[in-house]
Amino acid sequence: MERNAQLMFKLSPMFIQGGVLFLSDYEGQFYNFNLSSEKLSARQLDFVFCCDSFFLYQETVSDGRICFFSNHKFSLSFSASEDIENISVFFDDENVRVVLFFLDTSLCTEIQWCKDSGKTVKTDNVTATLSPCMIHYRSGLQIDLVKEYACWGEGSANLMFDEILSVSEAGVILSSEAEDDNETLFISSVDQYPVRLSLPFSGVLSASFNGNKNVFYLSGIDSGQQMIAEIDAITGQTLRIGDQKYGSASLLRDGNYTLVYITGSREGILIYNPISGSSQVIVPGILNCPRVYYENEKIKVTSLITSHNPRLNVLFFHGGPESCEWDTPRQPGMINAFRKHEVNYHIINYAGSSGFGRHFRTLTDQNVLNGTLPAISEWINVNLSGTELLLFGGSFGGTVLLELIARQAELQANVEGCILINPLLDMPYHISRVISAGGETEFFRKKFSQSDTEQIVIKRYADTLKTFSGKILLILGRRDEVLTIWPALELIRTLGKAENLTLLIDDGGHSSLSHFPLRSDRIVDFMYQMLSSGRTLSY
Repeated sequence: MERNAQLMFKLSPMFIQGGVLFLSDYEGQFYNFNLSSEKLSARQLDFVFCCDSFFLYQETVSDGRICFFSNHKFSLSFSASEDIENISVFFDDENVRVVLFFLDTSLCTEIQWCKDSGKTVKTDNVTATLSPCMIHYRSGLQIDLVKEYACWGEGSANLMFDEILSVSEAGVILSSEAEDDNETLFISSVDQYPVRLSLPFSGVLSASFNGNKNVFYLSGIDSGQQMIAEIDAITGQTLRIGDQKYGSASLLRDGNYTLVYITGSREGILIYNPISGSSQVIVPGILNCPRVYYENEKIKVTSLITSHNPRLNVLFFHGGPESCEWDTPRQPGMINAFRKHEVNYHIINYAGSSGFGRHFRTLTDQNVLNGTLPAISEWINVNLSGTELLLFGGSFGGTVLLELIARQAELQANVEGCILINPLLDMPYHISRVISAGGETEFFRKKFSQSDTEQIVIKRYADTLKTFSGKILLILGRRDEVLTIWPALELIRTLGKAENLTLLIDDGGHSSLSHFPLRSDRIVDFMYQMLSSGRTLSY
């Protein structure tokens, strides 16, 4: 699979401007994808703000700082002598006002436009009348972008939220973690009362306002996949529910249009227009197979089933642990290389993963290892008994992987190999680094018990791997900014000469996009070597 195609799966869409799709990665780097030439290129942006009503970005070019603004009816570019630090927005009945706060000056730039005509006026060197990082509405509604709360002026109670899904002249859609799912709230621009949306989703991941139809589009989770619904922007009532389910579905704007950015092993990557029904394929689908979803109180699994009698089952474990994984997919190069070889893939969201409500996220607090691993082992024994497994995990997912190997005697399946990318190998060492850097350790104290912490140590995992007969691929980045490479180097030293260990050390970071294609190629090579030397496949 070509480099651009692999990288596209690792990027998140933001908006489209003039036939160019703007995207970002996990590290806050920005990219452009030209929808005509289908070329992907890095873009050095200093500041980006996008919502359903407008977008604004700033970049440094050879002759200074340039800002570009568009409200989907009118666009303007202008120079700035300072870096933009913050932004605030005021939605009035007829106009929208945006205030730009700069890093080294108290004076601001104000951009104001008429909602109907889009006519825009920019005024420099003004004194701010709005506080930074706030969204204001004429109704009195205020949204604090930093502290993440909504209120209606002094004396009103604060409504806390976890994420803003949509900001527009019609109002805001907010997401808050509830006990068994993620609660979605709609606050109209003309009302002071939040409405809890009743949707056929266990959680909403993105939303976008379409002024042409006066509706919101929402993408939400259903059985480990994502689907689209349409709700009325005034009443909040559901108007339509899409009948298609995708690996992932993100909503973005192209002028006045809301588009759906779809990814998945089956779908590839495509941009779909829900009004016209047209779509543009960016990357073709990789697998022609069904997704099968399984869940119970302690585990959620999305499986890509290419065969009912597979020659190999690959299990993906995400990091975190408070993270989650959908079929985006994580390793498109691997799936593409082995799409004809009866390999099934299983995306494991173990207890402690986010995105499924507070209960599931906190279910194993203070008992992470003994609370998480039995459910994974049980699922393997029930669904993959007698098969051959390849375990794949990065960061804390690597820890989960090593814990499974340590409990291999409990498994009724054969672990033929494992792939570890920048794994968490020593919790006490990691916590001491966080403390030395002046960081907060409350998360670790709440999540992990003393027993958990004492078990996640280099010596124990070295002893585990010394008795492991399967093949091991260990990928490390010298510039791992999260965990550092030193515990892994100590693990390698402790293991000594291990004939079943393949090692790749590069100059990348914890999840560097710049090194992803090389790491992906090495993973594919490792799988070919593993399969050709074992009883699983022959080439």
